[in-house]
Amino acid sequence: MNTELFISNRLFFDKSNQQFLSKKIIRIALFGIALGLAVMIVSVAVITGFKTEIRNKVIGFGSHIQIINFDSRNSYEIPPISQNQPFLGKLKTMNNIENIQVFATKPGMIKTDESIQGIVFKGVDPNYNWSFFRKNLVDGQIPQLNDTNRINEILLSENVSRLLKLKTGDLAVLYFINENEVTPRMLQLKVCGIYRTSLEEFDNLFIISDIKHVQRLND
Repeated sequence: MNTELFISNRLFFDKSNQQFLSKKIIRIALFGIALGLAVMIVSVAVITGFKTEIRNKVIGFGSHIQIINFDSRNSYEIPPISQNQPFLGKLKTMNNIENIQVFATKPGMIKTDESIQGIVFKGVDPNYNWSFFRKNLVDGQIPQLNDTNRINEILLSENVSRLLKLKTGDLAVLYFINENEVTPRMLQLKVCGIYRTSLEEFDNLFIISDIKHVQRLND
């Protein structure tokens, strides 16, 4: 006979033990253990779900893998690299790679008559995968980029729009300072959409627009 089963039967199902105080104590202890396990399972499920959601949002803002200049210095002013890389053709043929897209970032400021806010201007090209921002769009639309003309539209976060009192259709003035230049360069762009991801570190910084603006700012 199984020793563990024999002991449990004597403790829980033996009628001679029904009136003993230890019987009630054991049942209370068993209930406590079951409740503790249930709480632990729910906690692990919540944490796992939260971790997955954060991971998906971070990847949505960037990607699984980013190829940048080695001399980036952990700055948002990332030196450019050539798009003519010999390995890109091979990567595009791999089944487990969904998309390859170029981007450029440039720190700057966005200003209104009443407020000013530091931002990171992220430029993307017409091949950019907008699915993440479409899912998190709260107002307006995605910038309609093309290969020929610079599109004077920006997508900004709900945090920044609330802080600067901007809404879709408004014009925003952005300022950028290049190294060895005294006079800042200025862009005046229209707010075409507002997004919200609930990731404060990104929502308070990133503005999305046409990469051709960043290329022109950097000559």
